[in-house]
Amino acid sequence: MGTTDTSRSRRLTSDEFREVIGHFASGVTVITVSVDGRPHGTTASAVTSLSLEPPMLLVCMNRESSTGRAMAAAGAFAVNILGEDHGELATRFARKGGDKFAGVELSDGEQGQPLLAGAIAQLECRVSEQVAAGTHIVFIAEVQAAGARLGAPPLAYFRGRFGRLELADEVAPDDASVARRTIELGVVAATVGRVSADAVAELRRLMEAGADTAFREHFVGLAGSASLLASYRRLLGTDAAEAHRQRALVEAYEAGDVERARAAVG
Repeated sequence: MGTTDTSRSRRLTSDEFREVIGHFASGVTVITVSVDGRPHGTTASAVTSLSLEPPMLLVCMNRESSTGRAMAAAGAFAVNILGEDHGELATRFARKGGDKFAGVELSDGEQGQPLLAGAIAQLECRVSEQVAAGTHIVFIAEVQAAGARLGAPPLAYFRGRFGRLELADEVAPDDASVARRTIELGVVAATVGRVSADAVAELRRLMEAGADTAFREHFVGLAGSASLLASYRRLLGTDAAEAHRQRALVEAYEAGDVERARAAVG
């Protein structure tokens, strides 16, 4: 008779789970909510998007959290996404007790929730459902208002420490120029002589109006790829010869001449 391997059925301990799940890097937020005019807040990394239509997210809160109880009472809350320089703020709101809001600048959200003025992004939410799960309550909520600051790197949380998230798309100027030209040449190959007269006319209108960024975005948008356009936007920079280049590009499109368009891109 063989022996039974019990190692696979052994229940994982909380310490073991904490050690392993700590290798999952996440962003850092502060959840804020107001009940009877009093603000409540706590640091939370168990926040994730759930749906785009309607826009929904979920937040996991410990059953013992006073902020969690305030969320349940108010039926609403705000998510404040912290930037890389907000480590002290994250630590402050992670502590229990004390006046966490002392000296912290707040603003009033569109839906009446207190918002941390320095956060890089904020979402105001209405609670749709609460689900009990182990030691926590999962709040499922619909996002009613949201806003963000461009260019601000987020604060990251990894293995119990706060730090900076290194973004892969932070490219050197020379690399950005090469990548930008590569995208533009691909767009030329895919679209010259194949887009509508109205689309070409819009290129000319933007060129003549001197709308540099709008021109470039419309040009790359001719390829019909949202992800390509998003990547291109991160590469946009200044170019002293841009006006001349745009005129040459428009004329190449009007002539349906791929080679001229390639020469215009450079």
